[in-house]
Amino acid sequence: MSRAEAAGGLQSVPCAHCGEPAAGPAPAFCCTGCEAAHGAIHAAGLQDYYRLRDSMPAPVGVTGAPPVDPGCLVVGPRGTHVDLAVSGMHCASCAWLIEELLQPVPGVGAVRVSLAREQVRVEVDDAAAAGAAIARLADVGYPARTRTGGEDAGRAGRRQELLRLGVAGAIAMNTMLFAVGLYAGEAFGMAPGLEQAFRWLSLMLALPLVGFCAAPILQRATAALQARQIHVDVPVALAIVVMFGASVAATVRGEGAVWFDSLAMLVVLLLGGRAVDGAVRRKASERLEGLLGRRERTARRLGGAVVSPEHLQSGDRIELRPGDVVPVDAVITSGTSEVDLAVWDGEPEPRPAGPGTELPAGAQVLTGSLEATVLRPASESTLGRLRRQVEETLARRAPEELLADRVARGFVVAVLVLAGGVAAAWSFVDPTQVVPVTVAVLVVACPCALALATPLAFAAAVHGSAARGLIVRDGGVLSALASVERVALDKTGTLTAGRGVLRSWNGTDEQLAVAAAACRPSLHPVARAVVDAARNRGLAVPLAADFAEEVGVGVTAQVGASAVAVGAPGATLRIDGIEVATGAVHDALRPDAVDAVSALRSLGLELTVLSGDQQAAVDDAGQALRVADARGGQTPADKAAAVRAWEAGGERVLFVGDGLNDSEALASASVGLAPGGAVDLSVETADGVLGAGTTGDLSAVVDGVRRARRLRAVLRSNLALSLTYNLIATSLAAAGIIGPLGAAVLMPLSSIVVVARSAQLAGEV
Repeated sequence: MSRAEAAGGLQSVPCAHCGEPAAGPAPAFCCTGCEAAHGAIHAAGLQDYYRLRDSMPAPVGVTGAPPVDPGCLVVGPRGTHVDLAVSGMHCASCAWLIEELLQPVPGVGAVRVSLAREQVRVEVDDAAAAGAAIARLADVGYPARTRTGGEDAGRAGRRQELLRLGVAGAIAMNTMLFAVGLYAGEAFGMAPGLEQAFRWLSLMLALPLVGFCAAPILQRATAALQARQIHVDVPVALAIVVMFGASVAATVRGEGAVWFDSLAMLVVLLLGGRAVDGAVRRKASERLEGLLGRRERTARRLGGAVVSPEHLQSGDRIELRPGDVVPVDAVITSGTSEVDLAVWDGEPEPRPAGPGTELPAGAQVLTGSLEATVLRPASESTLGRLRRQVEETLARRAPEELLADRVARGFVVAVLVLAGGVAAAWSFVDPTQVVPVTVAVLVVACPCALALATPLAFAAAVHGSAARGLIVRDGGVLSALASVERVALDKTGTLTAGRGVLRSWNGTDEQLAVAAAACRPSLHPVARAVVDAARNRGLAVPLAADFAEEVGVGVTAQVGASAVAVGAPGATLRIDGIEVATGAVHDALRPDAVDAVSALRSLGLELTVLSGDQQAAVDDAGQALRVADARGGQTPADKAAAVRAWEAGGERVLFVGDGLNDSEALASASVGLAPGGAVDLSVETADGVLGAGTTGDLSAVVDGVRRARRLRAVLRSNLALSLTYNLIATSLAAAGIIGPLGAAVLMPLSSIVVVARSAQLAGEV
């Protein structure tokens, strides 16, 4: 049903402000925003604005849908999407506006905006819909390009911004020359004809200033009003319109003050401030991108051709040389080497790798050369999935972000209301000051810093945590992590390596090699301990056949002419049914466990070990870690009950565990974290995954708590700083102490401070 039908059958007429359809009779408005802007313009006596606006050339923009290479589209389990790099985004208001503008575009589905990365992910039906989305964004002042389209388009967008700034600067300098003449004429006298000529020449210079240099600001403000959104550019655009309109009216009438010089400097300072702000945010964004582990720059096909990892497909053959970083997930087909996997599991010791060994993207080859077969393309690699997890996390806004968004929107409305009140008050106090004071209020009170304070801080913290080995499901996990008071830790696979060590062996090296041959296909911790012990001794492990494994019993295989079995108790070796050697396997503490637990204790956290292992083994671990509350023999229900009891008593609990029996406890805790190698159910239940970064699992827990607490402090100080700035600066502007030019200087400075403080959350803590 149309608006006209909704209004009771009234005839549809153009909106008196923006021209969109509205319900008559005239003058009619499509929304309350347009009605408020129309009223403000008329209250200031600036009706000529509409005539002049309609006679001006259309702003420069993209009106046709550009062709998009279908190769830029990404087909995933949730459908097809395209990632767009978007220029001109300044704060959370831009995210709201872009989402609203793209939703009605045919063929466009869900839209997710990442302000920190200046990226928009758009679900589309096809390449034509992607092109339509790009065109729509460009038409309203957000130049966009596909992320895979290279950096040339991005540089072109920045050159366009610099061109606008340069043109505005040239216009401002020439306008100031005419202003000096007008000021001198007021002091010493000037022929009326010459004075009018200077005014009209200033007006001619102001046309490209408003129509080209300030076009993106006006486009975004107009688009926001049409989409019934309150955008932070609305008060700034209204300030430009008021100053320009009042000056035009005075020029046409041949009397009254003109502010073309102030308008020119206002636009220059706005564009210059936003250029600096954008440069700072791009620097921060580049740093965040680097933290995602983008180590695989190139790949070498078998034969020597160097290509981008994105060009590799499943089944392709690649060559890996010493020092190379594995570009995509691959399996070794030829050669042996030691491989550094610390980027994934934090283990400092290199691992031997040979034919049949799977290598995740990001691992590093240390010694020999290898040939490998690609298992999956780059987008589906281990590293690709990590990046996707981070991107999905950033697409989900934490409750604090949503609250800050609502506060910023309300602040914009309050600014518009305040500006109207200030204009009315000064019309009685000193009518000559109405325009400069109102403009100063509209500019200085623009809540860009307030709208930037929260999303950038969360994005930086999420990226920083990811780089240190903690991937969280959303920013709200970091908020909860900052408030935890107790840490409950599983033992096996969390405090311990989960990969046993052969502590004793009463057989020969030859017998150990035979046992390792039978154990090699198994993933059981005892079997892995036997294989690791043989490799550490440099033994030649023979090939085995007819491998079989029985849970709780052990493994069997045919090694040469003998039937070999390895199993309970411990690592007992039987050859042709005769016990020939035994070994004891010990699950040692992780190398970083003692330091990590000590660091958690220093943060004021209570510590508990909850383990299903025997009490004696848990006591040993507790003594080594200096944790008094170490409970063994815990069933899944026991673990969950302990967590729920703490939570019911008012303690916020962080539970860290990797076993199937930890899933209920993970779900019951305020925050649940699971190592990346945990069983699927634990990973799905947990709020975050450990061990996917540059440090060990437990180090990532410590870093996560510290970073979460720092995030909370930065959020509070950013919001306090933004609100304090807005209240003080707005009061000074309303009192006439700060003029339009001072307001234009202060507004971007507050945003730059917030951006710089937020970006620090991505670094060391």
